[in-house]
Amino acid sequence: LTLDFPGHALKLEPLPVRPDETAGATPTLDTGVAAAFAEPQDAYRDPSMKDWDAVWRAGHDLIMNVRLNATGPWRLFIMDTGSSMDLISPEAAREVAKVDKGSWTTIAGISGEVKKTWTTGPMKLYFSHFIAPVQSMVAIDTSGLSPSAGFEISGLIGTPTLHQFTLSIDYRDNLVHFSYDPSRLSRCVAGIKMADCY
Repeated sequence: LTLDFPGHALKLEPLPVRPDETAGATPTLDTGVAAAFAEPQDAYRDPSMKDWDAVWRAGHDLIMNVRLNATGPWRLFIMDTGSSMDLISPEAAREVAKVDKGSWTTIAGISGEVKKTWTTGPMKLYFSHFIAPVQSMVAIDTSGLSPSAGFEISGLIGTPTLHQFTLSIDYRDNLVHFSYDPSRLSRCVAGIKMADCY
């Protein structure tokens, strides 16, 4: 599955054939219960996918390693195409940046408005083979995300970052590939939301 955010396109293509298969599987968007109960197989990384990154899955969430600054800790972030901003837990942010109470925006989701927010100082997010500098991030309590995932989640990588990439996802073997071409990015126009500027 390829999400070409700069090109506003969605592509579904067959995965490389596994060594024990004679033909590629029929492309499908099914990542639900039926797919989860298929016969278990070892993960397979085709030689053509050597520069793809491993991720973890918890339900529909894709979780990846993100390093905070060049020498900071590695933390787990959910790749969230539904989040209009990148978010971080205040505990993780305090390890590498100044954190102040309150933020410049209201955070609301299906569970309602987030009451406690913080604002971080500048930091850099390292993931895959990219560095994403951020002037500040909104920090919120992410502890509610951790029990369903089974491990501590320190934040969300949302649309401001993801929409700069063409993102390919291999749900069979839990691999992702980020492709970045700055010449393909849209430029922001006055009056539109930041999430629409990429």
